[in-house]
Amino acid sequence: EDKAQSGPKNAKNAPHKKNRTRITEYLTSPEDLLENDYTLHPAIYSEPKDKAYLEESRQKSSTTTVDGWVDTNVSTWDEGFPPEDEIVAGSLTAGRDVLAMDCEMCMTGQAEFSLTRISLVSWDGSVVMDELVKPDKPIIDYVTRFSGITPEMLEPVTTTLKDIQKKLLELLTPRTILIGHSLNSDLTAIKLTHPFIIDTALIYPHPRGPPLKSSLKYLAQKYLNREVQKGGAAGHDSIEDARTCLDLVKQKCENGPSWGSGEASAENIFKRIARTGVRYKSQGGEGPE
Repeated sequence: EDKAQSGPKNAKNAPHKKNRTRITEYLTSPEDLLENDYTLHPAIYSEPKDKAYLEESRQKSSTTTVDGWVDTNVSTWDEGFPPEDEIVAGSLTAGRDVLAMDCEMCMTGQAEFSLTRISLVSWDGSVVMDELVKPDKPIIDYVTRFSGITPEMLEPVTTTLKDIQKKLLELLTPRTILIGHSLNSDLTAIKLTHPFIIDTALIYPHPRGPPLKSSLKYLAQKYLNREVQKGGAAGHDSIEDARTCLDLVKQKCENGPSWGSGEASAENIFKRIARTGVRYKSQGGEGPE
C-alpha cells in the first residue's frame, strides 16, 4: 500500500469484463430500504397483513399523511414495470423514467434539518427541477459551507415544502426510478415516499461492508475520476451531486452488478440470517412465517 498516495485509486483502468445490465437490477429491496432508514411506500407490499404492519409502524414514527408526509401515486409494485413488448431492445432504462435527486438542508432546530434546495436531473443530465425552499420554521444555522445556502438567497423565496411535494407528486409516476446518494435523508426532509429507489451508497458498498458507506466525493473520484464537493464558501452544488449519482448508476449499468462491489458484494451469511424477517420486526410484527 502506497500511503503517500492521497485519495482513492481510479477504477476505470482496472481490468473488468463488461456486463450491460438494466437499471431495474439495482432497485433497492424493501429489506434494504428498511435497514437504511427509509420510510416505506404502501405499494411495496401486496399482502393486507404487511400493509397493516406498515401503516402501524408509520403511525408510531409520525410519518403518515396526517404528519405531513405524502406517498407518490403508485398503487402496486407491478404497476411500475412496463410490458416487455414496450421496452426497446438493449435499453438500460427498461422503459422507466429516471430522475436523480439531491437536496440541501439548513438547521431549524437542535439536530433538525429542513429542506432549502432541491435539484432533479433526468437520464440525459438535463435539469428537471432546481428550486429554493423556505422552511416553515426559522433557520438557526444556514451551514453555508455545506449547503451553499445564504440568508440572501432565501430572502425572496416563497416556495414551501408543500409546494415541492405537490410538484413531486406530478413528476414521480409509477414508472419513475428515483436515484440519489443516501437518499433516505433527502426523502425524510421532503416527507415523501416512493417505492422505486436506487441508492448509490448501497450499489457501491463500502470496501469494509455495512454499516459503513462511501461518500459521494470518494465514489466520484474513484469511479468517475471527478472532483466534486470541493469545499469553500460556495458549499455543495446539488445539481452537480445529482448528476454524479446519475453517472455512477449509468456506469454500473454499463459494467454490471460486480462493478464497484468488490468483496462487499458477498454478503456475510450471518448478516443474511439476521436480516430474515426484518420487514416484520421493523413494522412491529412477530417475525417471518
